[in-house]
Amino acid sequence: MRTPILTIAVVACTLAATAQFHIVPVLDAGENPRDLNRDPEFSIYMIDSGWVQHLDQNATDAWTPPIALPFPVAFNGSSFTSFQANQSGVLTFTPNPWVQPAETNYALPSAQLPNNSVCVWGLYFNHGGSGLYTKTFGTTPHRQFWATWCFASSDDISFTYWSIAFEETTGHIYIADQKTGGAPDVTSLTVGVQVSATEAYQVPTSPNVANVTGAAYNVDFADNGYYVIKPGTTHSLDAFTEQEATTAYAQVGSAIPLRAEVRNLGTQTITDLMMHYRVDGGAVQSANALMFAPLATGAMGVLEHPQLCTFNTAGTHNIDLWCNAPNGGIDQWPANDTIHFTIAVEDTFVVRTTLFEMFTSSSCGPCVSANTQLDSVILPQVDNYCLIKYQQSYPAPGDPYFIPTASTRAGHYGVNGIPQLMIDATEISLQFFTVDDVADHQDIPSFMSMDIVDATFTGTLVTGSVEIEVLKDLPQTDLRLQIAIVEKLTTGNVSTNGETEFHHVMMKMLPSASGLIIGALSNGQSLSFSINTGMAGTFVEEMDDLAIVAWVEEIMPKRILQSACADVMGAVGISGIEDGAQLRVLPIPTNGPFTVIVPADLLRDSPRLVLFDAQSRAIWTTTQLSERTLVDVAVAPGVYTVVVTSGNGQRSARVIVGR
Repeated sequence: MRTPILTIAVVACTLAATAQFHIVPVLDAGENPRDLNRDPEFSIYMIDSGWVQHLDQNATDAWTPPIALPFPVAFNGSSFTSFQANQSGVLTFTPNPWVQPAETNYALPSAQLPNNSVCVWGLYFNHGGSGLYTKTFGTTPHRQFWATWCFASSDDISFTYWSIAFEETTGHIYIADQKTGGAPDVTSLTVGVQVSATEAYQVPTSPNVANVTGAAYNVDFADNGYYVIKPGTTHSLDAFTEQEATTAYAQVGSAIPLRAEVRNLGTQTITDLMMHYRVDGGAVQSANALMFAPLATGAMGVLEHPQLCTFNTAGTHNIDLWCNAPNGGIDQWPANDTIHFTIAVEDTFVVRTTLFEMFTSSSCGPCVSANTQLDSVILPQVDNYCLIKYQQSYPAPGDPYFIPTASTRAGHYGVNGIPQLMIDATEISLQFFTVDDVADHQDIPSFMSMDIVDATFTGTLVTGSVEIEVLKDLPQTDLRLQIAIVEKLTTGNVSTNGETEFHHVMMKMLPSASGLIIGALSNGQSLSFSINTGMAGTFVEEMDDLAIVAWVEEIMPKRILQSACADVMGAVGISGIEDGAQLRVLPIPTNGPFTVIVPADLLRDSPRLVLFDAQSRAIWTTTQLSERTLVDVAVAPGVYTVVVTSGNGQRSARVIVGR
């Protein structure tokens, strides 16, 4: 858990008459500045995601060679294009500095540091995996350059991750507290900037600045805090427009609100703010922003423009959005007022069915709380999802229902520890996982519809089909279809962690964990894939408790385009379908007549079938129903709904009529 910290007022510590910098702490951010750096905070992942390593655990106290910056950084009246750093957490713009920071950190200013330095002083490397890494995030004109001290220490036991980041255009310098392990409150650091031997600006608790992160091995940014080092004297009015909070997608003709995350970096609480936007360089739309709460110093809120934005043409639209005039006054640092982003507008798309993939084991202690959080807390609040769990062979003795296919799937994502949850191929921190994380993924549109139809079993044989309708050209040549058979509840794979029930356990993948390559797809294309597989020899406990999960994924980069799932029902026999079963339609899609499979309870007490079009208009009806009711009516291509009503209830099913 992260240590509770109250965000305090602006800090400005200087030994000069006119301050060049001041510091604003944002210790309860729960994200990195502007949310640009979303990379895992774990050095073994960083090389693979584009970070450059400059020092390792064998580093001496020597300075690195000059490290180039991707954009000029203004500091102390000069513009710099490179810097040097060492393992102590000090970064300097002074070329070839002769002084080496002492092993013991002191308050600033200090003769132990060169001029023109930024520091999180007091670190050293003593762990395997320790090192200094750098990476650029974002796009012009709001790029950030990060220098991260990974697996560093300020004692001989614990480890910590801290970063110094420079931001283009705004002139902000960020010092981020990212991760700590071993024990809480283990760091004792000097955080700030030193201009000269007589002028410096530091966090007041230096040289004993403690970490605010306290989650050992938490590899994401959800517990991060940071300090903003801004040019100039303390500002009473400064509204920092951090990032957009608007959907990245819209449909032609839709009207959507434009929102932004705004943080108060001034000393006055903000109660009123102007918001402006323009689309594709057009007319500026200005209004008082809709604020849902005042913004105290350091606080962030989501503000909304009261005028909806309507898009009448498909394509990528460029948005300029800025906020100013806090409390009716003048924003004293306009360099951080404006953001630029895009919204992709499409002619048509469908709602995404989110795919949850959990890697777990009944011999894994931490998996107990992770499964409980997912199954009992998150999923009851979520609609429109599919779930599959891969039981792993570790830690010893492993899950009794482990099969090599589960390990192959883990290898696809590079999973090297459990529990691990993926949502639509994106790694999610289970410790800070919320329903909002699901909403972020479900907001992304899909350009294909998927259905699993006629999912039935006879004995140990499972049959059915996966039907796909493509709504947009998808030129990726590495698209593949994955199909899995899962059992919704098992009890036979008890091991050592105390769990006695297991949900949506993967039993088989078809034809294997490698799936089926389907390649590039075209707008309007229809695909159908048959399922016919025996479950004898698997760990299946009850055939009537199975479900089919199918999804289309892009291999590189790893993305899920759409998913679908359906329960496997007992095959229709002479005695008909059991009471309470779902209404089903065969085939889907259809180019002509189709059959409605009607459950036995709906056939009793005056049944009636009605076919509705997409505008909910009844276009055909009959009262002559059987367990297999044939519907033979000429209709135009499109999506329809068939509804069967009787004295025992009502059920519906979708009908897709192809070209």
